[in-house]
Amino acid sequence: MKMKTTILSIGLLFISYFAHATEVSLKTSIIVEEKFITIGDLFNITGKNATKRIAMSPRPGQFATYDARWLYHIARKNGVDWKPFNLNTRAIVERASQQISVEQMHEFLKIELKNKGAPEAFELTTSGRLRQIHVAANQPPTLSVEYLSYEPTTKRFIASLAAPARDPEALRFRVAGKLHKLTEIPVVDRNLTRGQLIRPEHIELLTIRESKIRRDTILTQEEIIGMATKRVIRAGVPIRTSQIMRPLLVEKGDLVTIKLTTSSMRLTTQGKSLVSGSQGETIQVKNIQSKQVVEAKVIGKNEVAVFTFGEKIIREGK
Repeated sequence: MKMKTTILSIGLLFISYFAHATEVSLKTSIIVEEKFITIGDLFNITGKNATKRIAMSPRPGQFATYDARWLYHIARKNGVDWKPFNLNTRAIVERASQQISVEQMHEFLKIELKNKGAPEAFELTTSGRLRQIHVAANQPPTLSVEYLSYEPTTKRFIASLAAPARDPEALRFRVAGKLHKLTEIPVVDRNLTRGQLIRPEHIELLTIRESKIRRDTILTQEEIIGMATKRVIRAGVPIRTSQIMRPLLVEKGDLVTIKLTTSSMRLTTQGKSLVSGSQGETIQVKNIQSKQVVEAKVIGKNEVAVFTFGEKIIREGK
């Protein structure tokens, strides 16, 4: 009798175990990929009933929350033996997605705008805040243009985009904005102090909007290579014409050779520069012997040439 009681107890334990093992439970946090939520997405059931659709899934990248009453109603309606533990019971369903970033949208629009005659190099700004979008995880993260208008004069555009591309149920949205033409200008790659010679290894190119370039900005490397800095030039900053000068070949107070060359003679004498000067500039020099001042053109390092009327001054200094 005692053995029968023991066997009965063990049997009841097995029955209790299998009853708990087959008890339906709720999945409280679910990620789905399809357009519809099924009973099997919410409850741990199998079989044909598990694939039954009960609601639309949230849009890609979004989620929906289902409370205890709604879940209990769905369970009873579809023959699922489940009851909520309390009224705070809930399930959160998220739709799996892929992201299309704002940068990707910009690059896509640039290609389409170039096909409409936009300049080769430009950046664009959009009216309002353009945000990243989500497409379903089981769909390609692609874009298509359904409408595009571009006005070359004002550089403004309006576009209607869809994602995923060529999908009847795609997310459609409007983008409006403006193009800003870009160009490259030379800048220095390090800070240069006053009087430094600008060499090729100092130069790098800066991409900048044309609308931000001032009238006196240096536009080509040829304009600055071999020039000297008139004042400090900061790295990476557009260079203005007022910041550079030809290298000084004559410093104020230097002894210089004064030359006069005509078709019939070539005369030279010594002088002293009264001002500094660079190649091609006209400066004042004083003949050391005659003490007379003459205007002369800088032609080399501590060398100047005088005009024909300076011949008398040179002769007097002989």
